[in-house]
Amino acid sequence: MHISVGILDQSFAKMSKRKAVSSSSKTGSDRVFELVSLGRESYASKSAIAKLLAHIEKDGLPETHDRNAQYRARKEVCRKPAGEYGPMVVDVQCSLENKSEPQRFSVQNVFAWLQHACMHSPHFSKIVLDAMEKHPCSPSSPWKLILYQDGVDPSDGLAKNHSRKSAVYYWSFVELGMQALSKEEVWGVVTVARYSEYTQLAGKSASLFKIVLDQFFGETHNLRRTGCSLRFPNGERKLLLAEPSVLLADMPALSECLLTKGHAGIICCPLCVNATLQNTSATDALHELTEAAVSIANTDFNAFTKHTDESIRYTVQGLRDSHQQLLDKKITKAEFEEIEISKGFVWHPILNETILNNRFNLQVASMLMFDGAHIYVHDGLADNELGAFMKVFHSNQSATCYNELGAYVSSFTLPKSAPSLKHLFTTSANKNNAKNKHFSCTGSEFLTLAPILARYIRHVVIPRGEFLDHCASMLAVLDVLEVLQAVKTGTVNHKTLRKAIVKHLVLFKTCYGESAFKPKHHYALHLPRMLKNHGFLLMTFTHERKHRLVTRYTRDRKNLRSWDSGAMEEITCHSMFELSRPFYGIATTSQARGAILIPLRELFPGVDDNSITILNDISGNGGHINTGDVVSCIYNNSAHVGELLAAIGINADNSCKSFCIISLWQRDAECTDIRWVNHVVARDNVVCLPLQHLDTVFIHAMSTDRSTCMVYMPLEVRPE
Repeated sequence: MHISVGILDQSFAKMSKRKAVSSSSKTGSDRVFELVSLGRESYASKSAIAKLLAHIEKDGLPETHDRNAQYRARKEVCRKPAGEYGPMVVDVQCSLENKSEPQRFSVQNVFAWLQHACMHSPHFSKIVLDAMEKHPCSPSSPWKLILYQDGVDPSDGLAKNHSRKSAVYYWSFVELGMQALSKEEVWGVVTVARYSEYTQLAGKSASLFKIVLDQFFGETHNLRRTGCSLRFPNGERKLLLAEPSVLLADMPALSECLLTKGHAGIICCPLCVNATLQNTSATDALHELTEAAVSIANTDFNAFTKHTDESIRYTVQGLRDSHQQLLDKKITKAEFEEIEISKGFVWHPILNETILNNRFNLQVASMLMFDGAHIYVHDGLADNELGAFMKVFHSNQSATCYNELGAYVSSFTLPKSAPSLKHLFTTSANKNNAKNKHFSCTGSEFLTLAPILARYIRHVVIPRGEFLDHCASMLAVLDVLEVLQAVKTGTVNHKTLRKAIVKHLVLFKTCYGESAFKPKHHYALHLPRMLKNHGFLLMTFTHERKHRLVTRYTRDRKNLRSWDSGAMEEITCHSMFELSRPFYGIATTSQARGAILIPLRELFPGVDDNSITILNDISGNGGHINTGDVVSCIYNNSAHVGELLAAIGINADNSCKSFCIISLWQRDAECTDIRWVNHVVARDNVVCLPLQHLDTVFIHAMSTDRSTCMVYMPLEVRPE
């Protein structure tokens, strides 16, 4: 039986009309039940339902909206040419280790994505145009490409089969600036490859790294040689040229990309020729057998022989020659393995196509950037030392304990956007942390905790006179975190960072001994040099937030067939959606209603109520800023501290203006502490300023009578 499309459309229209009529005749209880039943048949969160229905109310119901229609739309967006460089998502074929059939991987066409983003996103295009004006791009001065690699596992942590565990690569450009790079939207996703798939490649993760490099510096399109032609909404066209300049990752990821030995190798640092493990399974450590080797417990950075770009290429070439000798049976397998151990690299022919490939021209020693977040707060030096620090006090039944620290932390007020710390000090958490000699938390949680922890040690623990050497070491590592946080604002240089890091390592050695040194202690010594060479250091908190996007579209993909293809298409579609919305320094908005309209009408006379919006989650130094937070602002050309009473957007007269209303406080003249500054709370000095005058959000502790407030001043905002 054949039914025309027109008849189906008419039937659908009549059915919709009948539904609309019948819905109006429903009783109140029926409508309530219908409302609470939304999302029950197939789960969707309440906010997702609300936003979806709001979209339908505003734009209407799509003509077709079933799963097949969504699938076809996704394919049309991602697989059909979007511009001069073809489709957004393409497939590449790669050789497997033990199979004749090639493996298919879906990757982002970075040239098509970049051209589309510049043409269709007003905010992204403005970022790129401003950066090109500040940093003109030419063959002699190409832009600097950043690549970041990490592992993402959306599976349940208790699951036995982690079939969706994946490697993900993000990319962006240095010239966009630190403020832009703190936004997830400016980072593209090159590929999401399942572990079970890319580990079958010849060269495993190193081969995946080569696939990623090919997307930027391929035979046909090459960012360094031919560049990417960008089109902008204002009609301008510009040519973007770039070269691989920053490879950012934690050490396991760097080791997988470059086939270095990493943590497990006796030569554990890819940037040092002679840095050896302090503790090994062998009877004697290598540095005890020869003066050519230097222990990672050595805090003198000059004692280590550093790799150069040329020495790394020479090392890999030497391994290639030694491997050929192995094939020619001139040396034994055991001898070749000894050579690999002494060089700190693992040989595979894929290195010919990555490190030794002139098309990529990788300057490995110059482009490596260690992640300070993984070194210090992601199972790093700071959180692990806190576990060891508190273990000493618990073992000696001191008054200093997790219970007391938790109570102390609870007396402080965090910015509303900051992660909560209460769950870190529950009874069960305190018991487990004290038993395991480890403090369990996320990196962002520890950064939030750090200033309060430092004050606790200075004002509560040290006056007791117990284990002062442990206190000094713990305070020193917290000072390093403070300096690292200030690096992103450009207020500290590499010398200040080196001084803080070395001070901590010396105190740590005095307190815990050389046997406690791990490779991360040595990696920290490289951070100042990287800051000096690159002019900046990236902390990977932005990328950790970006992981939520990858997790969203990989967790619930039940069918593993064409898994990476579907995941990349979904991620690309979401990326295009994000770029279509305002994101650069923009806050979340809500309509002004109720009592707040009374003072706003007086403040903005003649403005219609519907033109007034409330702003929250405003981007600022220290995190997002919300109503009720303690903040700093620029008023009369000087910095002031106070409480944000409201942030307002006015959309009238075909223009949009934003303001912040702040109750300014006075600094207590008798306060001498430069870290925690007392302020006299005032309610009568309220100012209305342009929103761009808003600066930093603070951790604080309000007095019981709310007459004074103690505010933590980060290093970058303290008076010199």
